[in-house]
Amino acid sequence: MIRDDEMGHPEALEQDASEAQLAGHEQRMVCEEQLKTLQERYAYLAADFDNYRKRQEVERMRQVIAVQSVVLRDILPIIDDIERAIVDARSRQASATEDVAMAVLLEGMALIEKNVQKLRDKYQLQEIPTDGPFNPELHEAILHVDVHGRDSGSIVDVLEKGYTIRGVLLRPARVSVAR
Repeated sequence: MIRDDEMGHPEALEQDASEAQLAGHEQRMVCEEQLKTLQERYAYLAADFDNYRKRQEVERMRQVIAVQSVVLRDILPIIDDIERAIVDARSRQASATEDVAMAVLLEGMALIEKNVQKLRDKYQLQEIPTDGPFNPELHEAILHVDVHGRDSGSIVDVLEKGYTIRGVLLRPARVSVAR
């Protein structure tokens, strides 16, 4: 036979069950809080990693542009010479009497210019516009000249074309500017 003190009192059993339920609830709350904290940390770390990846991509592009700039700076004088030769050949052809040699030279230079343009497009080498006012961030004033009918600070002549590569200045346009 079981005695009353071995069975336990119903009130004591209810209290034990209530305490166990309360302890379980508190433990669940602690786990939920830890889960929330870990989810926030994960979101922060994911965003931080995404920002790191973006910064690395920007830095990689800067390095690519720097390397390309070294090569393209060396090519720019060649481009200038080709363009000057084409202008000169065209002016001579206009005054010559069907000079075949000049026509062949002009044709060859035009082909070179076409290939150079492909190179410019490949490396996103853009010519700096010189049809507006002088901009010291894009233009270098080599000469200041007096020109009637021109506003002070306007570009009069382009002595050497300037270029940007993907928006980064490679070489300023060297120009003459009206006083």
